[in-house]
Amino acid sequence: QPAIRFDGQSDYLLTTPLATTDDQTVAFVCQFSASALDKSRRWGGQIINYDGPPSRYLSDTLEPGVLQIGEPLLEHEFKPTLLTAQVFAGFIGSATVESGRVDATPVGIDLPVIVTYRYDLTNARATLSINGRPFNDTRAFAPQAITSRKIIGRHAWMQNFFHGDLAELLIFNKALTSEELAQTVRYLADKYSIKLEKAGETGAGGATVQ
Repeated sequence: QPAIRFDGQSDYLLTTPLATTDDQTVAFVCQFSASALDKSRRWGGQIINYDGPPSRYLSDTLEPGVLQIGEPLLEHEFKPTLLTAQVFAGFIGSATVESGRVDATPVGIDLPVIVTYRYDLTNARATLSINGRPFNDTRAFAPQAITSRKIIGRHAWMQNFFHGDLAELLIFNKALTSEELAQTVRYLADKYSIKLEKAGETGAGGATVQ
């Protein structure tokens, strides 16, 4: 199937301003390229970033945050092809405030995967899954309802670029139900011939599904 290739150095896409609700579900099919493993590359490549308001140095979690999915943005947390998702809610001093932060494991290169992130502020939960396998379920506490550009393949203002291919990206202005999310994952798996994980199998990054 066709895909958009990001070179990890300058390529990115930018949408017109789109309305965002506090509850969001993002699903996409991507694969990292070999350049993601280059030791000289800049850490923290972003696949999607909701941009939004300027960075806040006095955090107020009642203000809308910014949804981000990609590799960890802090150098000491970075591992190539490790996927993380959160809503960035601002700073307290030099510390970042991240709502719904979930880390997966490195997925490797040249391997297409289905990534889903459900941010359910209404029920205060956030979940990141790869190929149907949830990695964690954590607390979501920050709103994000704001009209903003969606940046695909790069951080909003840092030069953190995605190294790889993006085949399809779906954004829902709601937290999908478990059945709706499963249907979305099955649709992408069938379309791109991606095998979903079952209990007891070794999945992306060598993790065993329990």
